[in-house]
Amino acid sequence: MKFLFFAALISVAAAQCGKTHPYVGFSGRLTTNADGLGGLVTIIDDCTFSVSELNLNPGVPKVFWWGAPDVSVSSGFRISNQQLSSQGYTGASITFTLIGGQTWSNIPVISGYCEEFKANLAHVKLDNGPKSPTTSSPLPSPTPRAPETIFDSCISLKADVLNLYWSVRNPNIEFGLETAGMGLNSYAAFGFSNPASSTASMLNSSVTVTGNRNASSAFATQYYISTRDQCDYAQTATKGVCPTKGADSVKLMYSNYDKDKDVRFIRWSRSINSVVTGMDYDIDITKDIPAVWSFGPLSEALNVVVLYHGPNNHSQPEFKIKLGGANRTECVPLSSSNKATTPVARVEPKKITGVTQFKVTTGSNANYPNPPAWGLSYHINDYETPVLEMVRGTEYTFTISAGPTHPLYLTTSITGGKGSSNTTEKVFAGDNGVAAGTSDKPATLKFTPNKETPETIYYQCYTHQKLGWKISVVDKLTASGALRIRNIMDAGKLVPFLLFLVFLF
Repeated sequence: MKFLFFAALISVAAAQCGKTHPYVGFSGRLTTNADGLGGLVTIIDDCTFSVSELNLNPGVPKVFWWGAPDVSVSSGFRISNQQLSSQGYTGASITFTLIGGQTWSNIPVISGYCEEFKANLAHVKLDNGPKSPTTSSPLPSPTPRAPETIFDSCISLKADVLNLYWSVRNPNIEFGLETAGMGLNSYAAFGFSNPASSTASMLNSSVTVTGNRNASSAFATQYYISTRDQCDYAQTATKGVCPTKGADSVKLMYSNYDKDKDVRFIRWSRSINSVVTGMDYDIDITKDIPAVWSFGPLSEALNVVVLYHGPNNHSQPEFKIKLGGANRTECVPLSSSNKATTPVARVEPKKITGVTQFKVTTGSNANYPNPPAWGLSYHINDYETPVLEMVRGTEYTFTISAGPTHPLYLTTSITGGKGSSNTTEKVFAGDNGVAAGTSDKPATLKFTPNKETPETIYYQCYTHQKLGWKISVVDKLTASGALRIRNIMDAGKLVPFLLFLVFLF
């Protein structure tokens, strides 16, 4: 009944409209910018128009027809109160009525405009006067979204792997990060250094970290980097690479992950002016300013823990960007999978058995057995994350010189980091981060497994995730195991310890 009443109103309005304007009779196809919006626009009379062969992807909110002086639609306005359905369309034909008082003289461009995301999804120019529709084959069914087409500027941050898109829409800036070859459970980040700095630096920067936990769950979160450590979630949640506390200036707008191509696009908006004093910065769009970016793996923990970005997957100190001014189109949309990192052949971890004294340091983790890794890991008796074999009833001593921020503990957790996560685990030794030591002042941790100790436990860092590995608990030591470690030590094959500086995100 409501539909019939609404249709009657349209018919009455149409009957009262003349056909005096030069645009009456115009037909032209929409230029599709995003979300599959397309169709043939026809001006019926002075106050109505139709769109035939109308296509629109489902799930797009608050799309209305706008008029604008040009295709940027930056100073546009709504011309019809008939909202397009969020259910989408495939080949539909609909007639629309201009809002009272609107005339075609004020509407040189018609735009299908998403008011929630402030995006021109499609447009057609009317400023050339009446004309016949261009000859073309019928429009296909809605195509996958092409979100990169709605931005004014883009640059390649890393060729074939990471693109940055942006548009200034005062008082906000909309950004997009497009990645290829990173897979799920990874992050890509972009942000700004302290404006007082003349060069780009990760430390004291405010960044937006984006990523996917799975194909349908994406995030875009503002972070502040106070140190190069993992965030201490279970304590202050402010030290390290942590989400910004207080008001968040970042709003996730769109995400899409193409599993077949391993291409991800995440779009967000943030305010130009800071909303969190001391942990965010005003953005000067009129000049080149130091900016930072990186990408890498995430941990499997419930909280988003940025692990590392590798030696080449981050911005350089000289990187700067000007967001205002002339548009930049210096990237090509990523359309195929490109490996973000070259796979490295891994070596099985060593197994240490037949000894009761363990010297614990830190070093590189090229062969970390439970990837993705953090960027460095525990080395025990000069081996990278070995498997330790322990016999029930025997006392073992760890002498820990891994540094004040890497206290060792023994746990049932394969990832560790109890002090910075909300995981449920059983701790056997080193709870509360008590076993932290340096080369000048080592810490000592003693442990005797008993009949209640599980067959597999882990030595891990209490503060950070994924620094340690496995302990195999047995009832008695095998003779071959004891002989193997003794022969290795007699042969002098223990490699010197090498402290490997790894720049974390």
